[in-house]
Amino acid sequence: IKNNEDRFFFENIRGESKEIKEAIEIAKRIAPTDVPVLLKGETGTGKKLFARAIYNAGSRKNFPFITINCSAISGDFEKEFFSRISNFPEISKGFYNDINLSTIFFDEIGEMNFTRQTKLLRAFETNFIVNPGDYKPAGVNVRIITATNKNIEKEIEKNNFRKELYYRIGVVKIEIPPLRKRRDDIEPLAEFFIRDFSKELNRTIKTIDKDFLDRLREYDFPGNVRELKNVIERAIILSDGESLKSSALPGEFFVHDMQGIPGNNLSEIEKYHILKILRQNNNNKTRTAETLGIGLTTLYRKLQEYGTE
Repeated sequence: IKNNEDRFFFENIRGESKEIKEAIEIAKRIAPTDVPVLLKGETGTGKKLFARAIYNAGSRKNFPFITINCSAISGDFEKEFFSRISNFPEISKGFYNDINLSTIFFDEIGEMNFTRQTKLLRAFETNFIVNPGDYKPAGVNVRIITATNKNIEKEIEKNNFRKELYYRIGVVKIEIPPLRKRRDDIEPLAEFFIRDFSKELNRTIKTIDKDFLDRLREYDFPGNVRELKNVIERAIILSDGESLKSSALPGEFFVHDMQGIPGNNLSEIEKYHILKILRQNNNNKTRTAETLGIGLTTLYRKLQEYGTE
């Protein structure tokens, strides 16, 4: 349970692209209302951040924010969850204590099985629970926010998701774009994370190599903003000095460099990479050695072996 002291607000959502600005604008407009919201987007795009920002900008921010991971619901949790909802009148002290006026965030609702979807729909439709020691149903006023990384429309076609529940939770749908569709946001996001982690890790980063940023821009980021955040944290930890170099990036950022290499042994890959960095630095050997993270003497020796020096 989170309250209004949570640090997630709309100003924490970084990006200047048209796509992310549109998503933020819709979220800001519906935040003060009680309309059900469905957040759609790939893993790592920031659905939880949007959910909490909507909550913190709404009229219920002084009441609990309850997160339910639908992919982790167990049988015991289900009994507890529905113990006092109308039509499930077992009297027990459980999850629905003190939830009136709260916000309930159903994360990854697309993972919920069909049977549980039916029960959840009935709960939404009745808005009733049974209070402990009382067999009479009592109305509960809650706000519902849901999120999924699945294409719910396709899941409905495959009879994996109830259409009625989709209409109930998706009065307003907000599509959060993946990072590869808003590449202009990669650099400002990276700079934000660099500042954030520099403080957290007590490091001073004064410069960012062009090749470092170029590789970030060219990468597809299947893990989206979450992956970028992890990559920046890793790079700061592994970097020496006050500059971030591409050598601090993980191997997947160099996959495209391997295409077209005349051979597949380690020496050929090394030669290809060194000569590529040399060309990018306009044959400046000192800068090339710094980018590669090797000594200048080592670079000269390598170039002599390649017959280029």
